[in-house]
Amino acid sequence: MPALALFFLSLVKPLVGRILVALGIAAVSVVGINTAIDGVKNALVNNIGGLPADMFNLFLLSGMGQAIGIITGAITTKIMIVQATKAFSFASKNQA
Repeated sequence: MPALALFFLSLVKPLVGRILVALGIAAVSVVGINTAIDGVKNALVNNIGGLPADMFNLFLLSGMGQAIGIITGAITTKIMIVQATKAFSFASKNQA
């Protein structure tokens, strides 16, 4: 019985290690890219805040404030989907 347990452990251990490494790489890259997108978003919002009042009101009435949030959210979501796909494909590769 202990031999069977050691056999299953030897099968599962490399797979668990690969999954943890893949998820760690994906998490680090998503956090880094998310920080960069937040920096761009904050710079854009700060620059828009310098507009004259009438132009700023027109900007907000046209829905551009919401558009900035939607676009940055879409970019972040796309990056997370790509990273998750890479992580799972990396974890499922054979150890040849």
